[in-house]
Amino acid sequence: MLRYYKQPVSFFALSHGKEFHCKKFCDNLKFAQPGSCPVCNEDLEETILTCTIQQSIAQRIHLILITNLKEFRYDTEFGCIIWEHDFENIYNINLWKDQMAKAVKEEIAKYELRLQNIKTSLDLTEEEFMGKEKEVYKKIKRRVDIKINANIKKTNEPFFFQELLYVSPVWID
Repeated sequence: MLRYYKQPVSFFALSHGKEFHCKKFCDNLKFAQPGSCPVCNEDLEETILTCTIQQSIAQRIHLILITNLKEFRYDTEFGCIIWEHDFENIYNINLWKDQMAKAVKEEIAKYELRLQNIKTSLDLTEEEFMGKEKEVYKKIKRRVDIKINANIKKTNEPFFFQELLYVSPVWID
């Protein structure tokens, strides 16, 4: 049974019980009334406003991971510490990974109360992005792979979540 609402919540759609979107997902626009898309004139289709507990937990964890500390004014501790160390020179990668994995685990345990037996792992790599064919430059960013294994408290079923974040400055050759 779908009992959890998808994020972001459209309060107009929530109060009317439905929401509509373009089949082609034009600009990811959402509408409160049926009709046609103003971008491509395709008929709008009804969107389901609810999701499963696994989807709801994944959305909440994603929100925690992409939020800077002190960004949410009602709770300045909500967010992820990774962004506080975004431009830091990392001298000991293993120590940094252990510290960040521990911090992510603590944040999830604090703000996602539907999980238990939380285990986090974090991997840090560098990824290259090549420019257009005519240009000879490349961009290198640090890629943080975050994996979370846990159990849902209500049902004790396993839960797995994986997120990929790009952090740190860009180098151009």
